[in-house]
Amino acid sequence: WDRPRHRKTAFMHMCGGKQSRFLCAFSADRSGTYPCQPGLGVVLLDRPVRPNLLQKGGGVIVWILNQRGKMTRFRDKVAVITGAGQGIGEAYALALAEQGAGVVIAEIDKLAGQRVANTLIKEGHDALFVETDIASVESCHALAEAVTERFGGVDFLVNNAAIFAGKRKDGLLTVDWAYYQRFMEVNMNGLLLVTRAIYPAMVSRGGGSIVNQSSTAAWAGGDFYSLSKAATNALTVSLAREMGSMNIRVNAIAPGPTDTPATRNSVSPERLEQIVSQMPIARLGTTNDIVEACLFLLSDQSSWITGQIIAVDGGSVVRF
Repeated sequence: WDRPRHRKTAFMHMCGGKQSRFLCAFSADRSGTYPCQPGLGVVLLDRPVRPNLLQKGGGVIVWILNQRGKMTRFRDKVAVITGAGQGIGEAYALALAEQGAGVVIAEIDKLAGQRVANTLIKEGHDALFVETDIASVESCHALAEAVTERFGGVDFLVNNAAIFAGKRKDGLLTVDWAYYQRFMEVNMNGLLLVTRAIYPAMVSRGGGSIVNQSSTAAWAGGDFYSLSKAATNALTVSLAREMGSMNIRVNAIAPGPTDTPATRNSVSPERLEQIVSQMPIARLGTTNDIVEACLFLLSDQSSWITGQIIAVDGGSVVRF
């Protein structure tokens, strides 16, 4: 791999056939293309994968690759994901595990949560399932204790759990009050309860990053789901201010219409078609669209970003 027009060189020494392990060495010159001194990185792979190079400070950093050729930028990190038994939460767990993190599946559905954890373990990842009701103070503290006992601390928290699929469609004036209270205990208070329980384990590791799952519904208004997501945004900003001195960043992702079973079970095909037709990028989002935003906000690449709500929505919501 040699591209002189970019005034950088790279060389690869193959050991054996295509599927053999091989050693890659990369270097950059002083041409000014990279603001660094010449650096050298070495990576051992088990398949021919082209690694990504990063520039930082005075040298070249190579993202270490795991045995399956995945970048492990989160190696030795520990991530807690609530509601990771299916959908986007499961996708978050898989992506973080593939990039080297120890993953904690905090899920109220025991069968779903254990299934995800078992899948990750079978694939060689470090995973733990903890049955968790995020609306319960006791359950959230039990989660924190289990995580601390197993991993010693926490680096990342993804507050993903919420009631969405199958939610009632009543208005604020007519919804059953007991249902409304339970709904808000999960969708609003649950985020805060988990954060309150987990943050000491983040402080013990020197800080970390929290990503809250919001929604573009927060800006649309219309029902108690929208209200709960507007509250998520407000909590994100307030927690970011309160936790900044602890070296903990807090941001939120607001997905637009995303192609998941929960979406298709909650919104009719006709309504989805109508929504997509009005979007600048006229397609449903994918879990990968959302996952990449989450990984960015958790990573050091976003080290000066906090208190922000990032819309990942194909342009369906425009804010000035």
